[in-house]
Amino acid sequence: ETTGEGHDFCHEKEEALLGASKRAFNDATAARTQVAELECEIATLRLQVTPEDSLWRRFTPARLNIQRCYARTWANGLGGQCAKRKIAGSEYCESHQTEDSRADLGTVEGPIPQQKLQQFLRSAEKQLE
Repeated sequence: ETTGEGHDFCHEKEEALLGASKRAFNDATAARTQVAELECEIATLRLQVTPEDSLWRRFTPARLNIQRCYARTWANGLGGQCAKRKIAGSEYCESHQTEDSRADLGTVEGPIPQQKLQQFLRSAEKQLE
């Protein structure tokens, strides 16, 4: 009987530890999901429109993908976000690491250089025709 009681005790302990492990895993997964959602919200809040920003923000995605490079793309004159993944510890992909590589279109977090902004505006007018 002692062996049976010991076995039951070990089985109960194993079940308790397994349950605690599953709860910890689920809690960690939920926390990671919440962090990712908050990071998206923060990135979106950065794009709050002020009157002086509204012109260039027309050519900025409404929602940023925080895992992708923050360089702006032409995207058929609509303005977009680079589709490549960021390099660890950077806001940009390998192609957009230097300021020169971002100089033409800027970034999705800031204004478009004036000459390119004019091209975006002309493209938008043509699309309305």
